[in-house]
Amino acid sequence: MLAFLYACNIAGYRVRPLYGNHVNREIEKVYIATLPGEYGVYLRNILRRNILLHGTPLYRLEIKYTWKEQELAISKDGSSARKRINLQLECRLVPLDGKNKQLTAFTTDGLANFSTQKSGYAIEMARSFAIKRAMNMAAQSAIMFLYAFFATENAH
Repeated sequence: MLAFLYACNIAGYRVRPLYGNHVNREIEKVYIATLPGEYGVYLRNILRRNILLHGTPLYRLEIKYTWKEQELAISKDGSSARKRINLQLECRLVPLDGKNKQLTAFTTDGLANFSTQKSGYAIEMARSFAIKRAMNMAAQSAIMFLYAFFATENAH
């Protein structure tokens, strides 16, 4: 399922679960808070492409992201041959009514591998692409969680 979501995101398709118009209207009121750094801009753009803000926002999605590199393979000479990016998004949804009361909080994960058997610049580019692939995966999971949250809230 995540591979399908990732492929759709790469192709520029917006994925919207079939929860109904009331859920779509709530999702369209979510403002995605600004994230620091180049990867923060990339992540925010992924989310904004899938969560289109219409009208006055009622909610703010706050995100912190972290990642770690994990050795996957060692070459015959003892150097690293392959690494994995383990990325985690910590998300918090709050209303914009000034009370800053947390509506929900959740974490999502993204994984991506990259080769380290290249020159320095090529390794940095491979690492950067792996971080972005992991962000795509984690962002799609966050979007699905928001849809499920609003569907559950509206069901009560």
